Amino acid sequence: MDKLGKRLLAVLLTALLLFGGMGALGTMPAAAAQSGDDGTTNWNFIVPVAHQQTVPAGYIGIYDAAGLNNIRNNLVGKYILMKDIDLAGWGNWEPIGNVAANSNTFEGIFDGNGYAISNLSIAISNEDGNRYAGLFGIVYEAQVKNVGLVNVTISNDCLAEGKYSRSVGGIAGVMYRNSLIDNCFVDGDIFSASLAITGGVAGSVSSRGTISNSYHEGKVSGTAWVGGVVGYGDDYTVIEGCYNAGEVSASSSSGVYVGGILGYWCQKIERCYNLATVYGYSGDYVASVGGIAGSANLYSRIENCYNTGELVGAGKTARVGGITGESYDIYRCYNSGTVNGDNALNFGGGGITCMKINGQSFSYCYYLDVVAEHAAAGDNGYANARLSNTQMNQQASFVGFDFASIWQMPAGGGYPVLRGMPGSGTTEPTTYTITFNANGGSGAPTSQIKTQGVALTLSSQIPFREGYTFRGWASSSTATAAQWQPGGSYAVDGNATLWAVWEQSTTTGENAIPIAKADGLVVVDSITVNGKTTNAYYFNSDRLQSWHDNDNVSLQSFTGKYIDKTLTNRNVDTFGLSCASLVKRFYWRQYGVTVRNLFANATPSANSGSFRRLDNATEQPQIGDVVRVSNYPHWALVKAIDGGKITIIEQNYPNKGEARLDHVLTESEKVIFRYVPNTTRTVLEDAESGASVVGNAANIPAGTTLKVEAKARSVFEEIRLFTQ
Repeated sequence: MDKLGKRLLAVLLTALLLFGGMGALGTMPAAAAQSGDDGTTNWNFIVPVAHQQTVPAGYIGIYDAAGLNNIRNNLVGKYILMKDIDLAGWGNWEPIGNVAANSNTFEGIFDGNGYAISNLSIAISNEDGNRYAGLFGIVYEAQVKNVGLVNVTISNDCLAEGKYSRSVGGIAGVMYRNSLIDNCFVDGDIFSASLAITGGVAGSVSSRGTISNSYHEGKVSGTAWVGGVVGYGDDYTVIEGCYNAGEVSASSSSGVYVGGILGYWCQKIERCYNLATVYGYSGDYVASVGGIAGSANLYSRIENCYNTGELVGAGKTARVGGITGESYDIYRCYNSGTVNGDNALNFGGGGITCMKINGQSFSYCYYLDVVAEHAAAGDNGYANARLSNTQMNQQASFVGFDFASIWQMPAGGGYPVLRGMPGSGTTEPTTYTITFNANGGSGAPTSQIKTQGVALTLSSQIPFREGYTFRGWASSSTATAAQWQPGGSYAVDGNATLWAVWEQSTTTGENAIPIAKADGLVVVDSITVNGKTTNAYYFNSDRLQSWHDNDNVSLQSFTGKYIDKTLTNRNVDTFGLSCASLVKRFYWRQYGVTVRNLFANATPSANSGSFRRLDNATEQPQIGDVVRVSNYPHWALVKAIDGGKITIIEQNYPNKGEARLDHVLTESEKVIFRYVPNTTRTVLEDAESGASVVGNAANIPAGTTLKVEAKARSVFEEIRLFTQ
């Protein structure tokens, strides 16, 4: 059994010992949904990450350990991982940016791109103390996101007088001034024997630093301020959307502050939870132990959090609480982990907290009635209600909780869990169905499935409606402006119907061209693809023989009827009688794009997507491919394929005044082009504006359908897999 399997098994065994079997208490919240990396998306992150296949403009791609190490030579650059990196053979890793002076701190952007760095090892001895340890030593006004650390080991054994490692964390030892760690995880053990600040993800966070959507699995142990995610924060530190699933402990002869999420001090902790044991020992002073935080400051706020791990305080004096050992304001939280003193000489405990600080406020806080049976202050009124196991399984018991957008009851039964976070107690994440309505048109895309909390790339298929221009999708059937575009990002959770938004054209498409034979206009052929028919016309007159859709063409008349000059505008439908018009009309109907560059010896282009020339020796044409008949300025479409026989559809054949029916291409005429639509997906989020940045997946073959498949498993399924 591997390391992660053993750790998950320990979580289950602890739960069974604490609660006397799962039959009595329902389903425990699971650890992170470890669904692996399918090559396209890494599901091990709280927010699954789709790998970018190309390096974004302005970034430097990192492909190996040497490239990762080279970041220290340019600490203000933008970097992106393009593959997993194994540091097993690297030896003792020197943290990137490891001196307090701003000139030697990491101040750039590091995007892990959903990849993981494995076997990172840092060993701090007496000879090399005074270090900030982690993948990064110090980050200053920097961003680190979308990266995982697997099988990481950080060991701080520096005990020499005057030398100590000041702060230790998996991703960063220290975060300074508006730095951000987002959507990262650390799987491994972090240990510090010296008087250091120790955290699973970051050691110390200050000056408006934020950690979000990140988690730790493994052991974190230290001697002073120790947290499963952060060891120490200041008055402006924010921790949100994080969890810990590994044992956290602190032991010292002096005071210790230890918590499942935070050790000591913070401005705000929101939507976080702890699943593992938290232990604190202080020989001569106070051990402050909490499921979420050991101690929070005078102005802190902890909201929408929960703890299920066992909480133990030992030594001379212990303050142990389900959410905090000592704290200020706590709102909408619950605790189901046991609280005990482990023979501490002076022990105080509480289902939610042990000690109020200066008029601490509680609202809508609850704890399981058996968790504080050994706590001297277990019934101290520091909660709104003590609930039985039966009550904890009922949504109605949690008055004040927002079950519409923040909390939910697990589908299989159990205590409340946070929406959009692993640990829901269900085997699959919440999904929604997004349907499309052509709203008077035809050809709407098929329904798509959206995973909660994960942006969906909408189908690039465009509907058709005679006499109208498609403008996009909206949430209302009467909308006049589009909210979303085909191939764009859709981030709204919930079942929904998207309605086509239409704008009436100034002309009525092909109906603007008289079809009556008396006028000399004849439909000579047609092609139907995906239920959409495009006609080829022939006009029995030399007057329109040279029509080429130029903007300066005057109105042409015949028998008192007109072909509208606006039809030649390349920004709208182009419905003329030239060979080029047939091609343009077909691609507008099929893809909603305007085809250009239909000249002799040219390669077609479009306002969206591109064309590429087929290799006649190796590639078979498809119906709808564009044909440049020899080198003449004449264009047609592939209509049928029978073995090596290629039949085309054409109109207004030049120099003859007629279109040939069922013309079979000769070898010298086989110059064929394939249209490649844009296939787009959200690749990152702009850190400053928060806007989605969409990149062109140019390497995806034409016709590829991208589908998000969300997978998750409960902790018990993980255990079953690891123990087989």
